[in-house]
Amino acid sequence: MKLLVIGSDRNVFDPESAVRKRLVEQGAMVDEMHIIVFSLRKAHYVDERISDNAFIHPTDSWSKIFYLFDAWRIGIKIIPQGTDDWVISVQDPFESGIVGYVLALTRGQAFHIQLHTDPFSPFWRHASFLNTIRFSIGMFLLTRADGIRIVSNRIKQSVVGLGVLERKLTVVPIFTETALREGEKTDLHQEYPGYTEIILSVGRLEPEKDFALLLRAFQEVRKTYERSLLIIVGNGSQRTRLVALSEWLGIDEHVRFLPWSHDVIGYYKTADCYVQPSLYEGWGLAVIEAMSAGAPIVMTDVGCAGEVVVNEESGLVVPAGNADALADAISRILGDHGLRERLKEGAHKSLERLPDKRRTYDFYKKSWDKAYEAKKSA
Repeated sequence: MKLLVIGSDRNVFDPESAVRKRLVEQGAMVDEMHIIVFSLRKAHYVDERISDNAFIHPTDSWSKIFYLFDAWRIGIKIIPQGTDDWVISVQDPFESGIVGYVLALTRGQAFHIQLHTDPFSPFWRHASFLNTIRFSIGMFLLTRADGIRIVSNRIKQSVVGLGVLERKLTVVPIFTETALREGEKTDLHQEYPGYTEIILSVGRLEPEKDFALLLRAFQEVRKTYERSLLIIVGNGSQRTRLVALSEWLGIDEHVRFLPWSHDVIGYYKTADCYVQPSLYEGWGLAVIEAMSAGAPIVMTDVGCAGEVVVNEESGLVVPAGNADALADAISRILGDHGLRERLKEGAHKSLERLPDKRRTYDFYKKSWDKAYEAKKSA
């Protein structure tokens, strides 16, 4: 079997990125793998061979409007006419999905979709007019895929509701290294000695992460915990607005915005509470990392909530968009040592049930095989 992947994660061009390392490992499971990445010409990316049998290809487009055509043009060069041993796997059922579907039709290959986000969330669907269009495209493509890899049972139930046969679906949580790493010495309480309680959140500073909700919730938390500190780690388009909001709320002296770091294990280990305030998530990688480091979790009811983070057992789960409920949950964590310890113990047990890397990759291969066999038997 040969694999053609289409997506937009440009981290693959960074030789040290985790994305690239994962793709090299996945490439070892097939005869040949090619990755087409939406990218602009001004970025100056070039075709690369990243392992013995894995290759990356930038679309090298003059403008974003040419992404789809350029990806299709590269794809028809990679897959010869008359072959039937390819699986075309797209990293979303939207823009890359369109290219993959057309390629699969014109070249007679298996069409496979990776679903990492939750397009069934009303927050996602109504986030922009473009997402409304993407939703319609995604629903069309999901019902025509030969195989689909999904990150959570929450999303699986939504896909089954479309009428997609369950045998086409494979649920594979995003693999996270849960073994505690040594060497990270950052201690938030030593870094910020003037504060008694430290709340941490990590993620892209984008609207769907809803850090504005967290700031409003923290304003309430501070009424009880006056010497508490909120640390938000990440970069993104909303940074200026969030800084301005913290000033307007009068909490800016108790909020720190730190730049993104690839290694925040020390932050996780020494925070009193980790909060994920997202409007929607496919899974929630940072939550799993925080749990593995022993941070008590508060999160909205998205992604891995209900599967890994079970309310009152391995974390506290609150409705998305509800600042009062989020503030109450954070205050409970900060004020109840017994609750923190009970949730940390429950988190440890929950993490033990997640598949390790080898089993995760076995599931990946199983999902590709499902698509391949479904196409063969069609």
